[in-house]
Amino acid sequence: MGNLYALLTVLTETAGSTEPWLIGLISVAISTAVTTAVGLIITRIIKQHYKKKDEEAERIAAELAELKQRRENENREAIRQDMQQIVDKALAPVNKKIDVLMDKVSKTEEGTLSSLRNDILTCYYRCVEKGYRGDWDYENIHHLYEAYDDLNGNSFVKDVMKRFDDLPTKEEYLKQEAEELAVINIKPKK
Repeated sequence: MGNLYALLTVLTETAGSTEPWLIGLISVAISTAVTTAVGLIITRIIKQHYKKKDEEAERIAAELAELKQRRENENREAIRQDMQQIVDKALAPVNKKIDVLMDKVSKTEEGTLSSLRNDILTCYYRCVEKGYRGDWDYENIHHLYEAYDDLNGNSFVKDVMKRFDDLPTKEEYLKQEAEELAVINIKPKK
């Protein structure tokens, strides 16, 4: 403050006045200007300080949120893995029973295919021996073949079915036999 008074004294002397009221007024004006400038500088420094603190707080909050999300994801994955292990352990006996049943189903399927194939061949050879296929034979063998095909039976039986379908019906067979007998002039059996 002493330097300020000395400055005021120099200013007033150069202006040609040594009036104490003028010196007081200039002193107040300079003091107010200095106080205001210092206040503005301090305010700016404080604002910058709080701005940096706010930015730092936001950065820390973002990092914490990211860490929290990462931890939740890790926890979810750990829980999912734990649940999967529990489910696998609980289902192990069921899966074993399913495997046993699937094996039995496979064997039953093979046995069923064999039985169907045998029934189809028996019906086919019986019709070949008779020389014709009857309506009942036709329905029966096609029903058997449908089941055989649904179980993914092989093409051997498919060829047998083609030959079966080529056999004459009973009516066609009797007509053909009557024609052959007429040629050799023999009366057909009744």
